Amino acid sequence: MSRDEARTALNKLGWPDWMLDLGVRANFHCEYCDKDMLADVDSYDGWQKDHIVPSGGDDVSNLAIACKTCNFIKRASDPRTLATGEDRDSLVAAARQIVSERRAKKEEILQETKSAVAALLGHNHASGNV
Repeated sequence: MSRDEARTALNKLGWPDWMLDLGVRANFHCEYCDKDMLADVDSYDGWQKDHIVPSGGDDVSNLAIACKTCNFIKRASDPRTLATGEDRDSLVAAARQIVSERRAKKEEILQETKSAVAALLGHNHASGNV
């Protein structure tokens, strides 16, 4: 199948050209955590577009592919506060840093939650029975 035939087939499956362009640019991975957005149904269904700079407009240069989790974690954070430049790559890198730091905090909370839940349920957390 040629690229044009593939694009036509994907258009028929409900993929508009702008979304295909975003997907190709990001290799169909979340631009913040690198999750393969075509790996499984949950990932595929979790495909979202994110405005890299909130309220920065719908120009393709301000849009990124994000999984639901990263899009939720980033929310309305403005990566310009951390970016080393105004170019798209710098803004995405800064957004990735914001998401990564917030994910790490959520992971800590998750581990504490698992331990507390295991104790609540009378399970031995060390054995993995959470």
